[in-house]
Amino acid sequence: MNKKILFVGDLKYDIYEKSLGDGFKKIDYDVYFFKSEKNDFKNKLINKLNIFYDIFLSCRIDSKFLEKVKIIKPDIIFLWRALSIKAKTIKEIKDRYPRVKIILHHNDNPFVNSSLKLKCINFFKCIKFSDLVLAYRKSDFFYIKKYGGKKIKLFLPYMCTKKHKPHNLKKNNDVIFIGHYEDDNRVGIIKQLHKSGVKYEIYGNNWEKIIKDNKELNIFNKEFIGLSYSKKIASSKIALIFLSKTNKDVYTRRCFEIPACKTLMLMEENNQIKKIFKENKEIFFWNNTNKKFIQVLQKILNIKYYNKIVERSFDKVLKKHNEITRAKEIDKWLT
Repeated sequence: MNKKILFVGDLKYDIYEKSLGDGFKKIDYDVYFFKSEKNDFKNKLINKLNIFYDIFLSCRIDSKFLEKVKIIKPDIIFLWRALSIKAKTIKEIKDRYPRVKIILHHNDNPFVNSSLKLKCINFFKCIKFSDLVLAYRKSDFFYIKKYGGKKIKLFLPYMCTKKHKPHNLKKNNDVIFIGHYEDDNRVGIIKQLHKSGVKYEIYGNNWEKIIKDNKELNIFNKEFIGLSYSKKIASSKIALIFLSKTNKDVYTRRCFEIPACKTLMLMEENNQIKKIFKENKEIFFWNNTNKKFIQVLQKILNIKYYNKIVERSFDKVLKKHNEITRAKEIDKWLT
């Protein structure tokens, strides 16, 4: 009989719970999902009463969640950013079903990101009742232990084999970046791109003010997800990677998604990524002063062994950094 795993989260994007669920299916798990987070509401009255609505909805969600667990009788419950699920509900599950393993994960950084802390109270309280907490970055270990976490493992991002692929598209664009705006060095880099005359495109959210103040830049406040995202990446020779300073990131999902699209990665110098990808053989860096950015960029655009580089990084993520290998890691950690 196959083991059963129940994923609990907002189920908003296919690249998170659903993709990892596909990985577990490949290793002979029966996979189930439970949507724990409410949809965003535009209604002003509901927004004003939001705190009362959250309390009411959270009670209903926990009740439905307990019913789902009773019906499915899972071996594993994976709470992926399931912020509405209360700690007392997890404790109740542990008391009722002692054999059930609880996994907890948050793909952002609620420990240092002040805008997330208030929303993640339930998440913090659930840590001590979890059998395994998957940390996004090594710096999370300290905080997870502080909240009573016992077994902690570093859970790297991954590419999704259904979503991230080369598509056999022509590289009609020189440089692309798809991601949110953050107040760091990314605008300065984009301005250097613009002055250099290379063909580039920038997409993502929260770019409104930058677009308003810099109308000459090729920035579009538009998100791409799923296959449309990988097609955009695959049609460019180089994809830039910026790390979130707000989340204190040392890598991002794009480090694994971009190579899967057979596009070359260029990012600010980073020692953690150098442990995963070989410099100048699978990835290129500009130094943290930004002085050599255009030099490195021009070198890559004229490089003769471009195809060898993208093939190497493509092979690496396809073999070691996909949803199936991550599912196997978790399965091993729980045995």
